[in-house]
Amino acid sequence: MRQLYPLDNCFNFITCFEQLPSTNDYIIGLYKNSGLKNTLTVIAKQQIKGRGRMGKLWFSDSEKGLTFSFSVQLNSKINLFDINMIATISIVHVLKVLNISASIKYPNDIVYNNKKISGVLIESIKVDGDSYCIVGLGININNVIFPKQIPDSTSLYQITKNMFNVEDVFQLLVERLQKMMNVYLKNKMSIKKSYFSALWGAHHYVSCLLNNEKVSVKILSVTKNGFLSISIKDSVVSTVNAKDIKFLLS
Repeated sequence: MRQLYPLDNCFNFITCFEQLPSTNDYIIGLYKNSGLKNTLTVIAKQQIKGRGRMGKLWFSDSEKGLTFSFSVQLNSKINLFDINMIATISIVHVLKVLNISASIKYPNDIVYNNKKISGVLIESIKVDGDSYCIVGLGININNVIFPKQIPDSTSLYQITKNMFNVEDVFQLLVERLQKMMNVYLKNKMSIKKSYFSALWGAHHYVSCLLNNEKVSVKILSVTKNGFLSISIKDSVVSTVNAKDIKFLLS
C-alpha cells in the first residue's frame, strides 16, 4: 500500500489538561471552531462528561485512569473500523505487556474476566472537505472502586493489586499505537487477523442479545467494514453489525 502520509503524526503534538468535559468534544471543537488542520492528541487527568458508544457515559476517577483522544486524517484507503481495530489491538497488546490477558468485546470494549477494563470511542467529522477520525481511549488503571451503576468494571489495580504510573502506561500505549499504524500501512490483513484473534467469542460460543433476543453465538469472521459473520448455536449463520448485537459479560 502506498503511504499517502503517516498515520502516527497525531502524536507529534500532545497537550494535557487537568480536567475537561470530554477530550473527544474538545478536539471536535478545535476542528469546527478554530480552523485546526493538523492532527493532535489531548489528555485529560479527569473527564467529567466522558462519553462511550450510544450515549453511554465513561466514568473517570480523578488521575486514577488514563483518558485521552487523538485525531487521524482519513482518506479513501482508511475507514473508521480500521482505526478501531488499531486502537483496540494496541490496548490488548499493552495489557499483555502488563501481564493481563484481555479480550475485545465487539466492537470496541476491552474486557478481562467478564469485566470491562478499557473502551474506545470512534467518531468522525468533516470540515472544509477534510475528514477526520477522533479516537477516544479510556483505561481504568489505579481505580479502587466504581459506582454501583457500573458493576461490570475493573482496573489494573484491582486485577494485579499493584499501582501503576499513568504516564508510563500512556507512553507504552502511544508506542504501540504508532507501531500498529505502521503495520497497518504495510499489511492491513495482519491487523484484521490480530483483531479477530483477540475477539471475545471468536474461539467459543458466548451469550449475546441479537436483535434483543438472548442467544449463544460464535464469531466466524469480520468484514472490512466491521460487520460480523456469526454462527448461532443450534441455528444458522448470519451477518450482523454493532447495532444488531450486544455481547453480554455475564
